[in-house]
Amino acid sequence: MIESFQLPFHFDVSGLRSELENLQNSEWMPHFNTSYYSGNWNGIALRSPGGKTQSIYPMPHSEEEYKDTSLMDAFPSVQQIIRTFECPLTSVRFLRLEKGAEIKEHSDNALSFEDGDVRLHIPVITDDAIEFISNGKRLIMKEGECWYVNAGLPHSVANKSTIDRIHLVLDCTVNDWLSSFFPKIEVKEKKGLESIKTKRDLENMISMLREMGTPAALKLIEDLSADNNG
Repeated sequence: MIESFQLPFHFDVSGLRSELENLQNSEWMPHFNTSYYSGNWNGIALRSPGGKTQSIYPMPHSEEEYKDTSLMDAFPSVQQIIRTFECPLTSVRFLRLEKGAEIKEHSDNALSFEDGDVRLHIPVITDDAIEFISNGKRLIMKEGECWYVNAGLPHSVANKSTIDRIHLVLDCTVNDWLSSFFPKIEVKEKKGLESIKTKRDLENMISMLREMGTPAALKLIEDLSADNNG
């Protein structure tokens, strides 16, 4: 199991900072689960289910297709960054943890490299006094770096600095391109069959399996298509 991993990318975040300064503060949406944190934790959705700007939290097994929100146009630097990633992207958002705020220890279900989904963090504004703890270990993530953090493991964040911490956070589906940057480890095919509840779920799964392109994924497409037609 991979707990965390720094990918070999480094991004110039100066453009991101400038574009964030041009945004109205009212565009930041508070995280809905207030039991998860104390202080202020909020986000800006740039890609979300249905392209909704208020959806800063990725919805597992969403029946709505992930689309760019109207705010994406204001961030050409983000558009340039995501072109680096030759893999399917679902959620794209900024997350801001304001000074003095804390995200309590929690885990996110089935969000790991081994499950076929990864969450990548690109720090835009950060500080050495910010404590990001994953599975009992502190991670030091510098501005412009790109980090995978296994969100299925217990993790917490405490902003003990005098600034607001901002990360660009990308949720990606693992494919051969993305796997090539990680230590070699077995990856489960994208989502189990038990998650297929509607025709749209089936279509989304087949589309993602085609993106993966592995022999196992192509065989699963055949099985799913046969079951659906039968």
